[in-house]
Amino acid sequence: MKVQEELTRRANINEGSNKKRIYSSKYALSSLIKCGKCGEIYRRVVYTNRGVKVPVWRCLTRIEEGPHTCDAETLSEELIQEKVLEAINKIIDGKEQIKRIIKSNIEKALIKKSGNEIIKLDQKMLDIQKEVLKKANAKEDYTDLALRLEELRGEKSEIMLKEAENENLKERLKEMKEFLEEKEIRIDRFDDVLVRKLIESIEINGDTILVEFKSGIKIEVK
Repeated sequence: MKVQEELTRRANINEGSNKKRIYSSKYALSSLIKCGKCGEIYRRVVYTNRGVKVPVWRCLTRIEEGPHTCDAETLSEELIQEKVLEAINKIIDGKEQIKRIIKSNIEKALIKKSGNEIIKLDQKMLDIQKEVLKKANAKEDYTDLALRLEELRGEKSEIMLKEAENENLKERLKEMKEFLEEKEIRIDRFDDVLVRKLIESIEINGDTILVEFKSGIKIEVK
Protein backbone atom coordinates (compact mmCIF):
# COMPACT_ATOMS: atom_id res chain seq x y z
CA MET A 1 0.00 0.00 0.00
CA LYS A 2 2.87 2.37 0.73
CA VAL A 3 4.37 1.69 -2.71
CA GLN A 4 0.99 2.28 -4.35
CA GLU A 5 0.54 5.46 -2.37
CA GLU A 6 3.91 6.78 -3.56
CA LEU A 7 3.13 5.81 -7.16
CA THR A 8 -0.14 7.70 -6.87
CA ARG A 9 1.69 10.71 -5.49
CA ARG A 10 4.17 10.56 -8.35
CA ALA A 11 1.44 10.28 -10.93
CA ASN A 12 -0.15 13.29 -9.22
CA ILE A 13 -3.37 13.39 -11.18
CA ASN A 14 -5.42 16.54 -10.69
CA GLU A 15 -9.05 15.43 -10.18
CA GLY A 16 -10.34 18.53 -11.90
CA SER A 17 -8.60 17.87 -15.19
CA ASN A 18 -7.05 15.24 -17.43
CA LYS A 19 -3.58 16.74 -17.11
CA LYS A 20 -0.94 14.44 -15.69
CA ARG A 21 1.50 16.07 -13.33
CA ILE A 22 5.14 15.10 -13.43
CA TYR A 23 6.73 14.13 -10.15
CA SER A 24 10.26 15.16 -9.36
CA SER A 25 12.10 13.49 -6.52
CA LYS A 26 14.77 16.18 -6.68
CA TYR A 27 12.96 18.38 -4.16
CA ALA A 28 11.38 17.26 -0.89
CA LEU A 29 8.41 19.59 -1.39
CA SER A 30 7.57 18.32 -4.88
CA SER A 31 3.90 17.28 -5.13
CA LEU A 32 3.33 18.01 -1.43
CA ILE A 33 2.27 21.64 -1.82
CA LYS A 34 -1.24 22.30 -3.08
CA CYS A 35 -3.28 25.41 -3.70
CA GLY A 36 -6.13 26.03 -1.28
CA LYS A 37 -7.95 28.10 -3.92
CA CYS A 38 -8.03 25.80 -6.95
CA GLY A 39 -6.67 22.51 -5.63
CA GLU A 40 -3.72 22.37 -8.05
CA ILE A 41 -0.19 21.50 -7.02
CA TYR A 42 2.54 24.09 -6.63
CA ARG A 43 5.59 23.98 -8.87
CA ARG A 44 9.11 25.12 -8.08
CA VAL A 45 10.28 28.05 -10.20
CA VAL A 46 13.68 29.73 -10.04
CA TYR A 47 13.94 33.46 -10.69
CA THR A 48 17.16 35.39 -11.16
CA ASN A 49 17.30 38.65 -9.24
CA ARG A 50 20.43 40.72 -9.84
CA GLY A 51 22.39 37.61 -10.68
CA VAL A 52 21.10 35.69 -7.64
CA LYS A 53 18.86 32.66 -8.20
CA VAL A 54 15.78 32.66 -5.95
CA PRO A 55 13.62 29.51 -5.78
CA VAL A 56 9.88 30.10 -5.26
CA TRP A 57 6.77 27.91 -5.42
CA ARG A 58 3.77 28.90 -7.56
CA CYS A 59 0.35 27.41 -8.22
CA LEU A 60 0.45 25.48 -11.49
CA THR A 61 -2.90 26.90 -12.59
CA ARG A 62 -1.50 30.39 -12.23
CA ILE A 63 1.65 29.44 -14.14
CA GLU A 64 -0.21 27.80 -17.04
CA GLU A 65 -3.39 29.89 -17.23
CA GLY A 66 -2.51 33.19 -15.58
CA PRO A 67 -3.55 35.08 -12.41
CA HIS A 68 -7.05 35.72 -13.80
CA THR A 69 -7.74 31.99 -13.30
CA CYS A 70 -6.09 31.63 -9.89
CA ASP A 71 -4.46 34.43 -7.93
CA ALA A 72 -2.85 32.17 -5.32
CA GLU A 73 0.21 33.53 -3.57
CA THR A 74 3.74 32.80 -4.75
CA LEU A 75 5.93 31.87 -1.79
CA SER A 76 9.67 31.63 -1.44
CA GLU A 77 11.08 28.17 -0.80
CA GLU A 78 12.85 29.49 2.27
CA LEU A 79 9.57 30.71 3.78
CA ILE A 80 7.76 27.40 3.14
CA GLN A 81 10.62 25.42 4.65
CA GLU A 82 10.58 27.73 7.66
CA LYS A 83 6.82 27.22 8.16
CA VAL A 84 6.99 23.44 7.72
CA LEU A 85 9.76 23.39 10.31
CA GLU A 86 7.55 25.48 12.60
CA ALA A 87 4.70 22.96 12.22
CA ILE A 88 7.00 20.03 13.04
CA ASN A 89 8.31 21.85 16.11
CA LYS A 90 4.75 22.52 17.26
CA ILE A 91 4.24 18.76 17.18
CA ILE A 92 7.43 18.27 19.22
CA ASP A 93 6.43 21.00 21.72
CA GLY A 94 3.08 19.35 22.39
CA LYS A 95 4.37 15.81 22.00
CA GLU A 96 2.96 14.48 25.28
CA GLN A 97 -0.57 15.44 24.29
CA ILE A 98 0.04 14.27 20.70
CA LYS A 99 1.37 10.92 21.96
CA ARG A 100 -1.81 10.43 24.00
CA ILE A 101 -3.92 11.13 20.91
CA ILE A 102 -1.78 8.78 18.83
CA LYS A 103 -2.03 6.03 21.47
CA SER A 104 -5.82 6.35 21.43
CA ASN A 105 -5.93 6.30 17.62
CA ILE A 106 -3.62 3.28 17.43
CA GLU A 107 -5.92 1.41 19.79
CA LYS A 108 -8.89 2.28 17.58
CA ALA A 109 -7.02 1.12 14.49
CA LEU A 110 -6.18 -2.15 16.24
CA ILE A 111 -9.82 -2.96 16.93
CA LYS A 112 -10.72 -5.61 14.38
CA LYS A 113 -14.42 -6.26 13.95
CA SER A 114 -14.11 -7.54 10.43
CA GLY A 115 -12.93 -11.08 11.12
CA ASN A 116 -16.33 -12.52 12.02
CA GLU A 117 -18.04 -10.52 9.26
CA ILE A 118 -15.73 -12.01 6.62
CA ILE A 119 -16.29 -15.53 7.95
CA LYS A 120 -20.07 -15.03 7.76
CA LEU A 121 -19.83 -13.59 4.24
CA ASP A 122 -17.66 -16.50 3.11
CA GLN A 123 -20.22 -18.97 4.45
CA LYS A 124 -23.08 -17.13 2.73
CA MET A 125 -21.16 -17.14 -0.56
CA LEU A 126 -20.40 -20.84 -0.20
CA ASP A 127 -24.08 -21.62 0.40
CA ILE A 128 -25.11 -19.57 -2.65
CA GLN A 129 -22.45 -21.22 -4.80
CA LYS A 130 -23.90 -24.62 -3.85
CA GLU A 131 -27.36 -23.41 -4.84
CA VAL A 132 -26.02 -22.06 -8.13
CA LEU A 133 -24.42 -25.44 -8.86
CA LYS A 134 -27.69 -27.25 -8.16
CA LYS A 135 -29.67 -24.94 -10.42
CA ALA A 136 -27.02 -25.13 -13.15
CA ASN A 137 -27.13 -28.92 -13.07
CA ALA A 138 -30.92 -28.81 -13.23
CA LYS A 139 -30.69 -26.29 -16.07
CA GLU A 140 -32.66 -23.72 -14.05
CA ASP A 141 -32.20 -19.96 -14.05
CA TYR A 142 -29.81 -18.78 -11.31
CA THR A 143 -29.45 -15.12 -12.32
CA ASP A 144 -30.74 -13.78 -8.97
CA LEU A 145 -28.31 -15.98 -7.05
CA ALA A 146 -25.40 -14.83 -9.22
CA LEU A 147 -26.29 -11.18 -8.59
CA ARG A 148 -26.53 -11.80 -4.85
CA LEU A 149 -23.15 -13.55 -4.94
CA GLU A 150 -21.63 -10.51 -6.66
CA GLU A 151 -23.10 -8.22 -3.99
CA LEU A 152 -21.57 -10.31 -1.22
CA ARG A 153 -18.19 -10.26 -2.95
CA GLY A 154 -18.44 -6.46 -3.10
CA GLU A 155 -19.24 -6.29 0.63
CA LYS A 156 -16.24 -8.48 1.41
CA SER A 157 -13.95 -6.32 -0.73
CA GLU A 158 -15.10 -3.16 1.08
CA ILE A 159 -14.45 -4.73 4.49
CA MET A 160 -10.98 -5.89 3.46
CA LEU A 161 -10.16 -2.47 2.00
CA LYS A 162 -11.20 -0.78 5.24
CA GLU A 163 -9.05 -3.23 7.20
CA ALA A 164 -6.06 -2.44 4.96
CA GLU A 165 -6.63 1.29 5.49
CA ASN A 166 -6.67 0.73 9.27
CA GLU A 167 -3.37 -1.13 9.05
CA ASN A 168 -1.87 1.69 6.99
CA LEU A 169 -3.09 4.29 9.48
CA LYS A 170 -1.71 2.23 12.35
CA GLU A 171 1.75 2.19 10.72
CA ARG A 172 1.66 5.97 10.14
CA LEU A 173 0.68 6.58 13.75
CA LYS A 174 3.47 4.33 14.98
CA GLU A 175 5.98 6.21 12.83
CA MET A 176 4.88 9.52 14.34
CA LYS A 177 5.01 8.05 17.85
CA GLU A 178 8.56 6.77 17.27
CA PHE A 179 9.60 10.16 15.89
CA LEU A 180 8.27 11.96 18.98
CA GLU A 181 9.98 9.51 21.32
CA GLU A 182 13.31 10.11 19.56
CA LYS A 183 13.11 13.92 19.49
CA GLU A 184 13.78 15.58 22.83
CA ILE A 185 14.46 19.06 21.46
CA ARG A 186 13.18 21.22 18.60
CA ILE A 187 14.59 20.83 15.11
CA ASP A 188 16.64 23.81 13.94
CA ARG A 189 16.99 23.04 10.21
CA PHE A 190 14.85 21.75 7.37
CA ASP A 191 15.35 18.04 6.72
CA ASP A 192 14.29 16.70 3.29
CA VAL A 193 14.12 13.05 4.41
CA LEU A 194 12.14 13.86 7.54
CA VAL A 195 9.64 15.95 5.58
CA ARG A 196 9.03 13.14 3.09
CA LYS A 197 8.60 10.71 5.96
CA LEU A 198 6.19 12.78 8.05
CA ILE A 199 4.30 15.19 5.79
CA GLU A 200 1.24 14.23 3.74
CA SER A 201 0.44 17.64 2.26
CA ILE A 202 1.01 21.38 2.59
CA GLU A 203 -1.96 23.56 1.66
CA ILE A 204 -1.50 27.27 0.92
CA ASN A 205 -4.49 29.41 1.93
CA GLY A 206 -3.69 33.11 1.74
CA ASP A 207 -1.51 33.96 4.71
CA THR A 208 -2.10 30.56 6.30
CA ILE A 209 -0.31 27.27 5.64
CA LEU A 210 -2.01 24.03 6.68
CA VAL A 211 0.47 21.20 7.20
CA GLU A 212 -1.09 17.74 7.30
CA PHE A 213 1.01 14.93 8.70
CA LYS A 214 0.72 11.34 7.50
CA SER A 215 -0.60 10.43 10.93
CA GLY A 216 -3.67 12.59 10.21
CA ILE A 217 -2.65 15.44 12.53
CA LYS A 218 -3.03 18.94 11.04
CA ILE A 219 -1.09 22.01 12.13
CA GLU A 220 -1.89 25.53 10.93
CA VAL A 221 0.83 28.17 10.77
CA LYS A 222 0.70 31.80 9.70
